Amino acid sequence: MRRLLFFYLMSMGIQAVAQDDQGYKTPPKDIMDLVTAKPTPGVSINDKGEWLLMLDRSSMPTVEELAQPELRIAGLRINPNNFGPSRSTYTTGLQLKNIKTGKVTEVKGLPENLQAGAVQWNPAETKIGFTNTTNNNITLWVVDVASQTAKQLSAEPINALSARLTCG
Repeated sequence: MRRLLFFYLMSMGIQAVAQDDQGYKTPPKDIMDLVTAKPTPGVSINDKGEWLLMLDRSSMPTVEELAQPELRIAGLRINPNNFGPSRSTYTTGLQLKNIKTGKVTEVKGLPENLQAGAVQWNPAETKIGFTNTTNNNITLWVVDVASQTAKQLSAEPINALSARLTCG
């Protein structure tokens, strides 16, 4: 038994010596570019086939987003600072493309550091509504398709949890 213990301890010592302190390594540039590449934009076409809405998306949550406080209530993850869902993916840019002319236009008047959610066409397909999430609140915005400009509907924050609570 002592011999077995002796050989076991000796083999553990050899393994410890064989390991070098290599420190933090970064991957090759090709791999880094692949991992950090922007995701393909999401698209939404109106029913008339006149406009294509391109939605730039965030690829990964930032450290700032992950550091936000979080309440876990009944299976939901709620950010108590803005009363919205935590750890969501957001749209970070909006562009409109006129399908007939092929002209792509960046939507003007968007908030800085856009984190848009629930992007939807209105029934007449003349406007696009979305919520914008910040660290402190969630606000409602609308884009006029004809002028390709966005404006905030109200300075009052909204509660964005109700849409997440629906079943189905």
